[in-house]
Amino acid sequence: MPRVTLTPQTSTSALLTWTFEDGDKLGYGIRITVNGDYHGDVFLPARSKRLENLELGTEYTITIIAYTMFAQNLSKPTILNYEPKDVTPPTVPGNLRAAETVPHSVSLTWEASTDDIGMHGYIIYDNYEYCDELPTTQYTATDLYPGPHLFHVRALDIYGNASEPAVVLIDVQGKAPPSWSAPPPSSHLTDTSVSLSWTPSSGLRAIASASSVTLEWEALADGGPHGYLIYDNQKHVGSTLATRYNAVGLSPGSHSFSLRSLDVAGKITEMGSTVVQIES
Repeated sequence: MPRVTLTPQTSTSALLTWTFEDGDKLGYGIRITVNGDYHGDVFLPARSKRLENLELGTEYTITIIAYTMFAQNLSKPTILNYEPKDVTPPTVPGNLRAAETVPHSVSLTWEASTDDIGMHGYIIYDNYEYCDELPTTQYTATDLYPGPHLFHVRALDIYGNASEPAVVLIDVQGKAPPSWSAPPPSSHLTDTSVSLSWTPSSGLRAIASASSVTLEWEALADGGPHGYLIYDNQKHVGSTLATRYNAVGLSPGSHSFSLRSLDVAGKITEMGSTVVQIES
């Protein structure tokens, strides 16, 4: 008796494959019926048969029997139940680009994707965080931090299959937080604040005041263009193309800052972390 596997290939096709264990009498061929109707014979040693022109939402009962040269039944029938599902994702959105940029905002546009069954819409991500889902080929992101933003757009079909992402890296302009012309010494201590500075492998340094922290670090040495993502207690709080960032308006308590680099290919590299205590 053959061991049969049915694997979806497209939305309207599937591949039947079968194997025999050692000691099985192989016979001469495999006969396939679909919903009780003869579908075809496959002569051994062939091990597969593609089923075509299946319809989505239709249930199929597929029967496989191995037989001898004189068409006598050799095996008990193997019966599989199968309902075709859409397994083909849409095409990747084309030519993702910035149609317009203004301070703290960018308008994206792209060419429409296609799908063999039907399109549903598009999902937009900013620096790997979900932004929105919409049916059109335009999107405007607002209230953005100044600095690099890596946008991903995936097409989604009506059965939930998502395409590979289209990607674009955009430097968003805007008013940067205030910075000091001369930061205090790294060991400075007052009644309400402490300034700390140290150099892990990334050269990350943190200088704190009453309600703000200045982070500084060394650029990566590979020479490629990079943006940098800053997180405070695991929440993304800012992005920059520079090697300095000012976090302001901080609440009293412990703040765990982490730094990640982001290149144009979307690769994220952990660059270090530090904990700063903001006094009340």
